[in-house]
Amino acid sequence: MKTIWNFLKSRFLWMNILAAIVLVAIVCFVVFWRLAVYTRHGEAVEVPSLTGLYVEEAELLLKGVDLSYEVIDSVYIRSRRGGEIAEQAPAAGTKVKKNRKIYITVNSKQRKMVTVPNLVGESRRKVQSNLKTLGFNVDSVRYEPYEFNDEVLAVMWGDSTLSAGAKVPDGGQIILVVGQNDMSIEVVVPSFIGMTLPEAKKTIKEYRLGFGAAHFDQIPVDSIDSLSFRVYQQAPDAGLSVYGGKTVELKLSKEAQEEDEIFF
Repeated sequence: MKTIWNFLKSRFLWMNILAAIVLVAIVCFVVFWRLAVYTRHGEAVEVPSLTGLYVEEAELLLKGVDLSYEVIDSVYIRSRRGGEIAEQAPAAGTKVKKNRKIYITVNSKQRKMVTVPNLVGESRRKVQSNLKTLGFNVDSVRYEPYEFNDEVLAVMWGDSTLSAGAKVPDGGQIILVVGQNDMSIEVVVPSFIGMTLPEAKKTIKEYRLGFGAAHFDQIPVDSIDSLSFRVYQQAPDAGLSVYGGKTVELKLSKEAQEEDEIFF
């Protein structure tokens, strides 16, 4: 027992304990110092705002504050320019460590294509509402003589008439052709017998009448072939007095037909 007590009181023991404590303290200091250096403790930079910039501009800006970037996605936002940055993470103003990577989403350079539904025959108000919902702008409305007021006769993009299913760039400028009758004028229906369809349509427009439909007795092979068809029957009949915009329907054939045949 006395030997153990003397050992506990010995200078050698306490010098070793003190040395061990000092060694542990030095190791802890070195570890925490290295950790602070590795994580750049206390060294943070503020993420700049990148939205609205092009990637090349953002790259220069990020290099100036020791940050990098990665493009992770693309979106389409009509109000932004194609190729500019639409979103970023972390957000502008966030404090991050140097060399941190900023993730960006770029606005697509390709405009989204939107499918046009069947709009012919609907009211102008309804069509305009539908087009706005789809992301189109109605650039103008053209009125043509027709039996039914405010009925959409055609939907156009530039000089092209759009059929249902056609694809148009998002935000495209659409032109509506809308029917309008005029009860204040009286029109004597001319004869369209013997005319080709283009000739009949031109005459219908000149007389401020509306074109309803063309019925071929056989399907034309193509647009050139359709020119060999001639009107052999019409409704209303030639010589009748009608109001402006009254719809005219035609029957066409390559062969001579009986004129007293019932139209429908």
